[in-house]
Amino acid sequence: MCGQGCPPRAASRGLAPQTCSSRSALLRVWGAPPAGPVVHIEAMQDRPTTRELVEAARELFERELLPTISDPRLRFRTLVALNALGMAEREMFAGDVFVDEELKGLRALLGVSEGPLPESRSATEAEAWAHRKELATKIREGKAPEGTGPFLRSSVGYKLSISNPRFVARYG
Repeated sequence: MCGQGCPPRAASRGLAPQTCSSRSALLRVWGAPPAGPVVHIEAMQDRPTTRELVEAARELFERELLPTISDPRLRFRTLVALNALGMAEREMFAGDVFVDEELKGLRALLGVSEGPLPESRSATEAEAWAHRKELATKIREGKAPEGTGPFLRSSVGYKLSISNPRFVARYG
């Protein structure tokens, strides 16, 4: 232990811990309960970055494993995993920008005061979720604000560019 409650391997790598109430994730990573407080690693430092790790995993599946798989069921499941990794990679690249822009658009569309954006991504996503629900309610009631159509086309277009960029390229 480093004195801050880090498991020995985390401390030796210089990773910063954060107190966590979930023991299950830690047990999966470290294999045994910690002696001190339960911790999890919030974010990696230096390199490789999270995005680089996801890209490396995707490339391994795509270039080395997938060509060797002959079982149709396993091949399908590998393709699903590859798709998920690709989506995660694209989300890491552009997700923060989109969530910020979507929240600004929702605020403008719903006439919500233009305060500063939340500092954390989770707070931004939570506010955007609440505004999406409010917009959905207005649409169901037949009271969609002016500009709803273009806003929704833009929002859906972005989401498709993350989940299925080939669809956007073909039909976008």
